[in-house]
Amino acid sequence: MAVIDFSRYRNQKSGNANGRDDGYYDDDDTDSRGGGYYDDDDRPIEKPKEKPKEKTARHARKPRVLEIVILVGAVALLVAAILLQSKTRTFSGADYTKITDLTSVETANADSSESSDLTQQYFGTQYLALGSNIVSYSADGISCMDQGGNMLWNQTFEMQQPLVAISGSVLAIADYNGSTVYIFNSTSMLGSVSTDLPIRGLAVSESGETAVILNDTDNTWFYLYNVSGETISYGKMSIDKTGYPISLAISPNGEMVAISHLTMGTGNVETQIAFYNFGAVGKSYTDNMVSGT
Repeated sequence: MAVIDFSRYRNQKSGNANGRDDGYYDDDDTDSRGGGYYDDDDRPIEKPKEKPKEKTARHARKPRVLEIVILVGAVALLVAAILLQSKTRTFSGADYTKITDLTSVETANADSSESSDLTQQYFGTQYLALGSNIVSYSADGISCMDQGGNMLWNQTFEMQQPLVAISGSVLAIADYNGSTVYIFNSTSMLGSVSTDLPIRGLAVSESGETAVILNDTDNTWFYLYNVSGETISYGKMSIDKTGYPISLAISPNGEMVAISHLTMGTGNVETQIAFYNFGAVGKSYTDNMVSGT
């Protein structure tokens, strides 16, 4: 359908819209075919405008998606932080002092440090707590260092199977089947003891007395030494009568000693413990033995 532009004819009568009175009109006012009307097909097609509600809803989806992504990421980070904290939990208010770096291999034989709170073995070297210091020993020697890693004392030797006894801040070390006992405290070497027979057992007191079990061909011997290496007392133990001594312990003041013996009963293996007193009380007892089971 054609739409007639009546304004053109009005302009022709009274002059064109630009004020011309010569009967002509500008070409800009005509349609593409030079006529005085517009065809529907010639009209520019206008793009329908979006409804405000639809446009607003579409733009609102982007912030919501972003919020969801941020929320999921925050939850994931929170879970990861909780798992990490549970694996590497730390406690505030605790103090520690680094002594030295060690690489643990296995726990040392408990028999080598019955009185020690800490015994660890590291590639042939064993570490013991001696008071607030650390003692390290091996078949080649023994040394002690403080909490700052400073060397306090050092002693070299050659041992096949070191035996160690600790009481308080005093330590004694000897080789199994050896003949020398070294005695130390947390700051220095106190002394040494030499024996004529091979050593099979070892104990030390806080005051430095050393008790040892010595092996003989048919009998075993018990010796008690002071820190200077002098003999305080000794006794012979017959395997047929008392059994074979397997361990011993000494009181902190060095006056009382307990020795455990392994005996053969009627088809049974039994353990007997003998108690010795080398103080004033024990002088009235035979061989200083005050009790036995």
